[in-house]
Amino acid sequence: NGEAPNLRAVMGAALDAYLWTERQRAEEANELGLDIKKLRVSLQECANAAQQQIQEEVAQLSAEMQAMRESLTHEVQALRETQASDTAKLREMCDSACWRLREQSTTEMAKLREHLQMET
Repeated sequence: NGEAPNLRAVMGAALDAYLWTERQRAEEANELGLDIKKLRVSLQECANAAQQQIQEEVAQLSAEMQAMRESLTHEVQALRETQASDTAKLREMCDSACWRLREQSTTEMAKLREHLQMET
């Protein structure tokens, strides 16, 4: 029976070693779990900051686009008004030129008739 206490001591030591190893694993798992939680929190904070920045940039770009749209609308309106004015001026010039040409033509025709009458 001298071997039995020895076997008990070895079994006890083996059980202690096993329990110590399991505690170490549990502590490492807890530490890893805490690290993972910290990473998740950090990633969430980064995602929130990125989302906020994207929203701000989108808002600024939207405002810039709206300003450009308004500016272009004003420019197009000014061009339409200028085009209408230029078209009216061209019509007046054409009408005036046509009247002058008619008057010249009438005057020339009258002179030709007079000249022909004098010759005959």
